[in-house]
Amino acid sequence: SAISMDVVPFASAAGNRAQITGVNVVIMDRSIQQEVFIAMCSNVKNIEKAWKQQNQVINRNLRKNDHNSAVLNTKMLALIFCAWSEAMFQKLIHTPHGFDISEITQIKNIKNKKSITNGWKKIIELGLNKTDFSKNSGGKANIKQYLYKTIDDYVHEPSLLRNRIIHGQWLVALNSGNDAVNDKITDEISNLDVVVITVWYNVWKTVAGIIESLIESPKRSFNRDYWSEYAKLDDYLRKVKQFSLDKKISLLKKKPIITID
Repeated sequence: SAISMDVVPFASAAGNRAQITGVNVVIMDRSIQQEVFIAMCSNVKNIEKAWKQQNQVINRNLRKNDHNSAVLNTKMLALIFCAWSEAMFQKLIHTPHGFDISEITQIKNIKNKKSITNGWKKIIELGLNKTDFSKNSGGKANIKQYLYKTIDDYVHEPSLLRNRIIHGQWLVALNSGNDAVNDKITDEISNLDVVVITVWYNVWKTVAGIIESLIESPKRSFNRDYWSEYAKLDDYLRKVKQFSLDKKISLLKKKPIITID
């Protein structure tokens, strides 16, 4: 028999909803946007606690020369980073007084049909359209290019590794068709360590703050703060080039191990 796709709206304290063949479908409005934003704020805070705790576990592994546990917990840290990035994405697009409902829908559609990388780029595109940069100044184009490159490096690349790890490819990665070994991603998984993932996290936390300012106050706070935040991020990236897992281990071993009975 034919499947009915009739949409039957009904009242809800959470906002406007509809029923399609027995399935409740939310029709986004400002009250639901606020509800989702609050939920995602809670999720982000909880994942950030998990991030901190997992780092402590890895630090302890490294100080005790427990290589196998450190490798295992590093993969878990990568998954926590990707969960945090996804939660931050949802939090930011639902920011009250930021994007309108049609813009939120555009962003979600791009993400669902393509990837979270494309979703982030759509956020930046729509946000920059609200700024006061002159069309002929080149400032907007430069910012867009820089943020897009940062997304490619610190969201897209980690997401590729995340996808392999959650599909059981912990040591040896396969290609997208799962019919041959992918040597490049296999090497990247092998070289994954807590320092690399921490750089992902710190960079993206700064970028998320820039994007938050772009969404909340594109004509004031963003214009005022962008270049100083850019300078801080650029300085951080220069400094971390000198850091490595070996240096981190050396610093950790200078601290006493506190045992808890």
